[in-house]
Amino acid sequence: MELALLVFQTVALLVIFTVVVVNVFSVRQLARQPASIGGPPVSLLIPARNEARNIEAAVMSAMNQTYVPLDVWVLDDVSDDETPLLIESLKKRFPHLNFLRGRQPPLGWLGKPYACHQLAEAAKGEILIFMDCDVRLAPEAVARTVGYLQQERLEFVSVFPHQDTVSWSEKLVVPLVSLILYGFLPFPWIRRSMSPAFSAASGQWMAIRAGTYRVVGGHGAVKNKVLEDIELTRCIRTLGRPMDVVSGVDTVFCRMYRNTREVIEGFSKNAFASAQYHLLNFLGFLAFFVTVFLLPFGLLYAPLAWLPVSLVVLIKLMLAVRFRHEPVSFILLHPLSVLFGLIIAVNSIRWYYAGCGHWKGRPV
Repeated sequence: MELALLVFQTVALLVIFTVVVVNVFSVRQLARQPASIGGPPVSLLIPARNEARNIEAAVMSAMNQTYVPLDVWVLDDVSDDETPLLIESLKKRFPHLNFLRGRQPPLGWLGKPYACHQLAEAAKGEILIFMDCDVRLAPEAVARTVGYLQQERLEFVSVFPHQDTVSWSEKLVVPLVSLILYGFLPFPWIRRSMSPAFSAASGQWMAIRAGTYRVVGGHGAVKNKVLEDIELTRCIRTLGRPMDVVSGVDTVFCRMYRNTREVIEGFSKNAFASAQYHLLNFLGFLAFFVTVFLLPFGLLYAPLAWLPVSLVVLIKLMLAVRFRHEPVSFILLHPLSVLFGLIIAVNSIRWYYAGCGHWKGRPV
C-alpha cells in the first residue's frame, strides 16, 4: 500500500513537472514584448472600493504611462473610507484624470462587476484595460500590453502580475496560486484551444478590445460571479476569439493582501468559486493536491520517498527562479504552506454553505 502510494505520487508529480517545464519555457513575459509608442485609444479603468491605502500609488503609476492616447478612469465604488477624497485630491493634480462616483450594485450584481460595468460604459477607448488598485505599473506596461495585443492579433490578453509578499501569511499562501496555475494548466493550450475549459485570467490587469467586450455582454454577462475575470474569458472562448495570458514579471506588480486576516478572507472568497462551487470536484482536487504535495513529506522514513519529495522541491525551485518567488518560504516551508492553504479552502466551503462570506463590507 505504501509503495503503491509512492508510485502514484511520483507518476503524478512527473506529469505536473512536465507541465511546469512546458510553462516555464513557453509563457510569454510582458517585459520582453515590443512597446507600442502609439496606436488605438486606450481607456485604463480602475474600480476602487475602500482603497485609501492603495489609490494614490495606483493612480500615479497609471498616469505615468508612456502610451498615447490613454485616458485613465477611476470609479469610487461607494467607499466608506477616504478613497473618494483621495481621488478628488489626485484629480486636482492630474486634471485629465476621469473620476466617476459609482452607484450601489443593483439586485443580482456583485460589487466589482458592477463597478467595471459602469467604467466600461463611460470609457471611449478602442481597447479597455481593467486594473486593480493594488497593482503598480512600470511606465511601459500599457505600451507593452497594447503592443502584444496588436502583434499577436488578440482580442483579449491578461497579465499575471509579479506578486509582492511581505508578511509570512502572504509568503506562505500567495505563491500557491503560482503552483496551481503553472502546474495544472498548460499555457500553450490557453493560446491554441477554443475550449472554455482552458480559460485563465487575472482581473488585476486585463486588456480587451471594446468591440469584443460589448459583443460578449461585458461584465453584465458575469454580473453575479465572484471570479468575474475567468468567467469573462469563458464568454470570449465561447465566441472563438483569440486570447492569451502572459507573465507580468518586471512590468506589472501587485500586493494583494497585507496581513493574515486579509489572506484568509481574500482566498476564502475565491477558492471554492474557482471550482464553480462544485463540491465533489473541489474536494477531489484538494485530496489530490494533499496526496501529491504534502503526504510525501510524511513518508520520508520510506526508502523511495525521496523521489516525490525531490520532484516537489524541483518543481518549486523552477517556479521560484522563473517567477521570482522567495525561495525560503516557497520551498523550505512548503508543507506548512499546503496546510495553510488547505485550511483556507475548507473555510471557503464553509463561507459558501453558511452564507457568511464578506469582502470589503459586502456579502459574497
